[in-house]
Amino acid sequence: VWILAAPLMATPIDHRPAFDKSVYQGTLWTQVNPWWVPNKPRQDYTFGGPNYARKVYPDAPVEYWREAMRETQRYGMTGWQFELVASTPGYGYTFLEVIKAAEGLNEEFKLAIFLGLYRPEGGAEEAWQQLQTQFDIFADAWRKSPNVFRVDGAPVIAIYSSFDYTVEEWRMIMERFEARYGKAIWLINFWWKTYDVSSKPTQLREYLPWFDGVTAYANWSSQHQQELYETIGPIMHEEFPQKIFEGTVHNTYAVHYHHGGIAIRLSEKYRESWKSMHDCRPDSIMMTNLFDHWENSLVLPCYEREDFILRYAEYQMSRLFGKKFHTATEPELVLTNYIDLIPFTRPVCFEVVAFPLEGDSEIAIGLEIANADGTIVHSFPPLPMKLNQLHTLVFRMPDNFPSMSERA
Repeated sequence: VWILAAPLMATPIDHRPAFDKSVYQGTLWTQVNPWWVPNKPRQDYTFGGPNYARKVYPDAPVEYWREAMRETQRYGMTGWQFELVASTPGYGYTFLEVIKAAEGLNEEFKLAIFLGLYRPEGGAEEAWQQLQTQFDIFADAWRKSPNVFRVDGAPVIAIYSSFDYTVEEWRMIMERFEARYGKAIWLINFWWKTYDVSSKPTQLREYLPWFDGVTAYANWSSQHQQELYETIGPIMHEEFPQKIFEGTVHNTYAVHYHHGGIAIRLSEKYRESWKSMHDCRPDSIMMTNLFDHWENSLVLPCYEREDFILRYAEYQMSRLFGKKFHTATEPELVLTNYIDLIPFTRPVCFEVVAFPLEGDSEIAIGLEIANADGTIVHSFPPLPMKLNQLHTLVFRMPDNFPSMSERA
C-alpha cells in the first residue's frame, strides 16, 4: 500500500518554466468586450436591453476607453482582461485603441488578454493560423507597452476556450506562439465546456502541468460556486501551489438582458461570491464582465450599480489582501432593490449595505416604502448598527402586504 501511495501523492510534474507569481497576487481584474463600447448609442438598440450609463462618455474611441478605465481604477482595480476572438481578427485593432488609452492614463493600469480561440472546422492547425493573423495586428505594441501586465517579463493570456483542444494541441499552439511572439503566462478557464463540478479535479490534473494557472468566466449559482471552490481550492493549494490561482466573483445580475438564466436576489449572489473567495484564498480576483450588455443589460456605470459593485470589491480586496480601503467621513449606505417585479412570485425584499467608517460610529437604519404619490405604505422599524465593519440588512415586506399589485 505504501509503495503504491507514494507516487499517487507525489507533486505533479510541471512542464512549464518556473516563474515568480508574487507580482500577480492581490490583483483585481474584470473582463472587457471590444464589441460593447462604453459610449453605447442612446437610441433603440436591438441588443442588450434598455439601460444606459448615467454618464455620457466621450465619442472618441481612445477617450471613451480611457474614461472607463478611470472609473474602475479609482476603486483599486488592477486592470482589464480584454476579450479577443481569434476568428474575428479585427478586434485586434480595438485592442490597439485600448493599449493607447491605457498608456495615456498611467503605467499602473494594466492590460491582459482574455482569448477566445474557439475550435474551427480545421482544428488546432486552423486555430493557430487564426491566432497568428490576429496577434500580428498588435504584437509590437503588446510586446513593448508598459501597460501590458507581465509576470517575470511575460504577458498574461487567459484562455476562455480552454477545453476546446487537447493538451497535445495546446502544446503545439503554445510552442509556435512563443517562438513567434515570446513567452507568455497562460491561464485556463476551468469552467469551460464541462459544468460538472466533479469533473474539475481530473481536468485540472490533466491540463495544469502544461499551463501557468487558472481563471474562470463565472456563471453559476452561489451554492454551485461554493461547491466548486471547495473542490478545486485544495487541489490548487496542495498540488499546484506554484501556479496562479485566480478566483472569480459573479457580479452579473441578469443574463442576456431578460433575467432568463440566473435568479435575481439583489446583491446576495455577488456577496456570496466574495465569501467563497475568502474561504478558498486565491491569488487574485476576476470579476465577471462589467461591460457585457447582454449579460448585464447595461453599460458601465449604469445608474449606481457599478459604483456599488466596485466599492464592495474594494472593501473585500482590503480584507483578502490587505489593500487600502478608503473610508468615507460620513455613513456610506447603499440601497438595493428590484427594478421589476411580478407580484406574488417572490418575496419583496430590499437591502441596505453599510460600508465601514473609522472608529465605532453607531447609527440606526430604518426604511420606508412609498407608493407613486409619495404616501408611505410600509415602515420598517430602525435597527441599530455599528459602522466598524461592513453590514448588510435585508428588509422583507410582509407576505400579505396588500399593495403589491400597485406601483410602490
